Amino acid sequence: QILLSNPVNNNNDNPRIFLKSILKPLKGLEAVFEYTFDKNIYDYHWYTGQYDYTTIQGGSSKSFVDDYLRKYKQHTNYNAINVYATYSKKFGDHNFKVMAGFNQESSYQETLDAYSYNQAVIDVPAMGSGTGTIKATDSYSEYAVRGGFFRVNYNYQDKYLLEVNGRYDGSSKFPKDKRFVFFPSVSAAWRISSEAFFEPAKKIVDELKIRASYGSLGNQSVGGDYPYIATMGTNGEMGYLVDGKKIASVSPGGIVSPYLTWETVRQIDLGLDWALLNSRLYGTFDWYMRKTLDMVTNGTPLPAVLGTGAPQANTADLKTTGWELSMGWRDRVNKDF
Repeated sequence: QILLSNPVNNNNDNPRIFLKSILKPLKGLEAVFEYTFDKNIYDYHWYTGQYDYTTIQGGSSKSFVDDYLRKYKQHTNYNAINVYATYSKKFGDHNFKVMAGFNQESSYQETLDAYSYNQAVIDVPAMGSGTGTIKATDSYSEYAVRGGFFRVNYNYQDKYLLEVNGRYDGSSKFPKDKRFVFFPSVSAAWRISSEAFFEPAKKIVDELKIRASYGSLGNQSVGGDYPYIATMGTNGEMGYLVDGKKIASVSPGGIVSPYLTWETVRQIDLGLDWALLNSRLYGTFDWYMRKTLDMVTNGTPLPAVLGTGAPQANTADLKTTGWELSMGWRDRVNKDF
């Protein structure tokens, strides 16, 4: 089975392509290939125009502020590939399901911002028709992520449930030896209401299940696409004259941490699900503890004599605990309501 779609956004005609291919070579085995391309285009055009003002003496004067034409263009190309396969097998009362796959995403963005001052023909402004200063800036940025993942499910008589997950992810936003991290997770559940010893209680309790889980996930959005690279900025024309001319300057790059890496979120959850009175009264209860480790924030303060601030680093942790309770009642008064 092959699916190819190319929906177009009517607002800005940004092209999007989605390709999906499904193969079933063996019984219980399904392989999927997905490809996504998304192009986002932003085009901004603005001209301030010129205005005539009446002077105190009754005459007219042109605007004292320079007119300018501005053109701002930005486009982003996003590509994503997902390849994964799922295999299901049953051995008597034992049910297995295994999934493994690969994921890769990349994004490239390019921006051009140009100004042309004092247009010669205000009715037909153009970048090349400016009689004053022409200024232009551009920028480029890109990032990529790549990883492998798996999931294993085990089910015995719908009473004992187990799931194990794992991701091995890498991001170009970190130094070469800090890009890849493994994020595991595991969850288990016991449907007590399916046990033989629970039969006497089924007159009141229709469903009772306890569960527990532990998992970790990573966050790579820690400040731009190149947070571990020191960048130098240009300041244009300075307020100083050298040989009768203003000169441009370049500021030195700040300090960066060579150990910057993923932020990690780890969570433990204990839960209880139930349904009583012919499943009319139902609810869930969860207790959880979440820890966000290696959060990226300002590093350890450095002596002022250094002349610059402390670099961003994985120097903070956050702990959250709490509980959630949800209950509901569903019923039928009669056959019509």
